[in-house]
Amino acid sequence: MHEPANSSEPSAAWLAYRRTMTRDPDIHQAARANDIPLLKRLLLDSPDVNAKDAKGYAPLMLAAYGGHAEAVEVLLAQGADPNTCDAAGNSVLMGAAFKGYTAIVERLARAGAALDTRNHAGLDAVQFARMFGRGDTVELLARLGR
Repeated sequence: MHEPANSSEPSAAWLAYRRTMTRDPDIHQAARANDIPLLKRLLLDSPDVNAKDAKGYAPLMLAAYGGHAEAVEVLLAQGADPNTCDAAGNSVLMGAAFKGYTAIVERLARAGAALDTRNHAGLDAVQFARMFGRGDTVELLARLGR
């Protein structure tokens, strides 16, 4: 079965098919895969945009960690918390910073992500970016922090 080419929104039959072909067909998987049509549909069905999976990850974290700027936008527009943290206290911003995704870091900051959040080990987003050699992200975070 192929997704309809002319429609911006997938059909119910296509979504049912996708769910049978996906191992973990939920909002987390859609965010992780940057599957925007499925993500939008699932957001209609599941209003808890901040739901955490078994590992403590919210959909926004998975989208940001994957560098999926469009999914990040969709989730933030639906009220995703830019300050959500995983079980280790790592914030969405920390994940984007250590990956060096400057556009996502900037977007998260504009959405209200706290720049000074520290995880359980006492590290913040700047330290993550510095540890992983993300100089552009370190500079961006320094500018945003002023």
